Amino acid sequence: MPVLVPVITAVASAAGAYIGGTTIFGLTVLESSILIGVGALGLSLISNALSPKPKTPTLKEALDRGITQLIRGSSEPRKIIYGERPISGVLVFAEVTGTSNEFLHLVIALAGHQSESIGTVFFNKEGIDDSDLDGSGNVISGHFAGRARIKKHLGYEDQLADADLVSEVTSWTTNHRLRGVTYLYVRLQYDREIFPTGIPNVKTLLKGRLVVDPRDASVAIVSSSIAAQTVITTSAAHGLSVRDRIFISGHDGAVPTIAGEYQVISVPSSVTLTLDLNVTTAGTGGSFKKMHWTDNATLILRDYLVADFGLSADPIREVDDTAAIASANICDEDVALPSTIDAFPFSADATSDVLTQIVATGEKAKPVHPNDGVEFTTTGMLPGGLSLAVRYYAMSISGKPSPAIFQVASTLANARAGIAIDITSAGTGTHTLTRQSQARYTPNGIVSLDSRPIDIATDMITPLGGVMTYAQGKYTIFAGAYYGPATISLDESDLRGKMTVRPRPGKDSIHNGVRGTFADRDKEFLPTDFPPVLNAVFLANDKGEKIFKDVEFPFITDTWRAQRLARLINIRDREGQIGRAHV
Repeated sequence: MPVLVPVITAVASAAGAYIGGTTIFGLTVLESSILIGVGALGLSLISNALSPKPKTPTLKEALDRGITQLIRGSSEPRKIIYGERPISGVLVFAEVTGTSNEFLHLVIALAGHQSESIGTVFFNKEGIDDSDLDGSGNVISGHFAGRARIKKHLGYEDQLADADLVSEVTSWTTNHRLRGVTYLYVRLQYDREIFPTGIPNVKTLLKGRLVVDPRDASVAIVSSSIAAQTVITTSAAHGLSVRDRIFISGHDGAVPTIAGEYQVISVPSSVTLTLDLNVTTAGTGGSFKKMHWTDNATLILRDYLVADFGLSADPIREVDDTAAIASANICDEDVALPSTIDAFPFSADATSDVLTQIVATGEKAKPVHPNDGVEFTTTGMLPGGLSLAVRYYAMSISGKPSPAIFQVASTLANARAGIAIDITSAGTGTHTLTRQSQARYTPNGIVSLDSRPIDIATDMITPLGGVMTYAQGKYTIFAGAYYGPATISLDESDLRGKMTVRPRPGKDSIHNGVRGTFADRDKEFLPTDFPPVLNAVFLANDKGEKIFKDVEFPFITDTWRAQRLARLINIRDREGQIGRAHV
């Protein structure tokens, strides 16, 4: 099983020094309460994935897997982050420097792939945003000002070793590049008042893996060159930049084969780009699409199908992209939120285009989730760039729980791409934001590649509210929606055998309600019970006896989506009928 990176031996030596009583980070083992760290797929059955059964590991067990607590290990499984989730990661290197061992250097692997961005970093429960750092990564505001440095690395294939770490720690050299690994380098300077309990738990809010959207236009490839860094020539301007990521398919003749995802190393011209491949035989044809970050449920599931760590399906021959496009559009549909959701006042900064929630003394901050559809009202004049009765989409720029600090985009696609509305003035009067809608199906979760593929697939199909099928050599994804009446007519002449129909399930397997847990964004993504869903008609048919089905939604981070999926599960399990026939 692939792992992130091996643990550098300095971790073991540092831990040994702790146990032996040697001073590290200014603390002996008796003085510190915290040491380094804390302690071919048959897919016919996954069409039932909307009705997930209890499985292991559970949501609560994730606390011990490097997700909420920093862990140490020599061969931890590779983590794939889809959407946006907090992760603590794996400590892969630790070393102390300084005349009194006052500096502790930590390297924390977060994900085994290139990521979109590393957001707010938390030391225990205190958040540190990019605005709290100077250009060198030094913390300049808040509780840890002057006592910490944070460097963020997004896992590029041409990633260099962190220059500051190389210059300050002799055992970390320019060869320690961690290419393809998203990681944090944290340096802590000992101060008993700042770190009274020892080394803080470090975690960060991570926007993870980039994926392909089949709705995007392809760029045709003319040829690849024979070179140690091959040059790809395109038939038209490609619009790419250095370090963009692309997915190539259908390119023929190249040795080694050029297929799958690559990072752009350089852009010699508008119709050429280089990849870090030693090509000995040139190829021709095919096309590529640029990869983007998204939280669209269909696009994330499709990525798992074609990724080399997933099912490695051929995107042309084995994935029905016509169905995937229709399913992705359903996932992006706006769903109205309940009118009972509270509104809140905010202020606007025309210099940074940032909106900041105003929280009155003694009141609790109200949430605004990334990509929520929002609208504005005012007692005076809205900030320049915003209009009344227009739907905008929120872009969170801080993971701190209070106050909400965010920007807004004109479309959901722009919000995902980080393209904010230009705010030209602060406006006048009191401005109010109201959450109006959210995209229908969005997963945000962490895949551990030591899990069974069927469990990973189930976790990723469930947020779709629908199914995935594998028939005639193709995977087909259907988001939960009404697709209209059947368009194929069958009669007895089409059958090769007897047809059977399974009616509604028996009383021993029915339920009239669904309850369970999800990873609540408003409660630090910890496992939280969503309000149970009861169907009044089913309850009456069962003479008032409440019969619940228990589920887990590890990829769902919003209570409204959790309840929406629960309702679908309830109806499908109760009303579904299955017909079987040989045709």
